[in-house]
Amino acid sequence: MRWSSESRPARSRWYPVRGRLMAERRHNCPGRCGRTVPLHLLACGPCWWRLPDDLKSAVNLAYKSRRTNPIGHRHAVQDACQWYSQNPATPRSSAVAGSVEGA
Repeated sequence: MRWSSESRPARSRWYPVRGRLMAERRHNCPGRCGRTVPLHLLACGPCWWRLPDDLKSAVNLAYKSRRTNPIGHRHAVQDACQWYSQNPATPRSSAVAGSVEGA
């Protein structure tokens, strides 16, 4: 069946799981930036790019082999989360860039 633009159902963030609809599962970003990310991602984009390259590549390689080596994936994620706890995200500035206080 082809959908016309008028009869196409609205897209939602719901997806079918075992015959019923469930909301997209999310978790808090380990970078402590306050964002939530889908369950299949480790961190939000800005926090992911803050992670050192060696930890990013370790997480990526472990993710690809997580079916055969789930413990290696868990350790890579734990190492990344430990780095995030030691290097917290800087809070987002509420001040407008370029403004001078007291002026």
